[in-house]
Amino acid sequence: MNTPYEGYIMWGPYETKKGRKILTLFHPITKHRISINHARYVMEIHLGRRLDPDEDVHHKDEDPSNDNLDNLEVTNYLDHRRDHGNCKPRKIITLQCAICKQDFERLESRQRYKLKHNKTGKMYCSVDCQLEGTRV
Repeated sequence: MNTPYEGYIMWGPYETKKGRKILTLFHPITKHRISINHARYVMEIHLGRRLDPDEDVHHKDEDPSNDNLDNLEVTNYLDHRRDHGNCKPRKIITLQCAICKQDFERLESRQRYKLKHNKTGKMYCSVDCQLEGTRV
């Protein structure tokens, strides 16, 4: 069974000052490094897929340090922010993979970061396509 972070090395979780847990994941082949909220990671592993940009993970008991699966639920990003009084809309853009030509969505803020740190300027929909792109 493929997991969303197959092949990644994990460091953490580390607790932030606000009580949330953060993981750092590193892929040794692609050199891809990401930091991810531990609750989001737990839910993505449970579901066997990455969450969409418009999905968020809600702690049912409002305790950000309690990342037990029983305490987590997937919610809509905007509804979750509205419930907590922090409604900041995310802009989602559609891109095309440089290898398979499949359309995929990314957060605009994440895309700006990736373009800034990507020497080739090519965008990939998955780690598999990114690996294929580095072999070419």
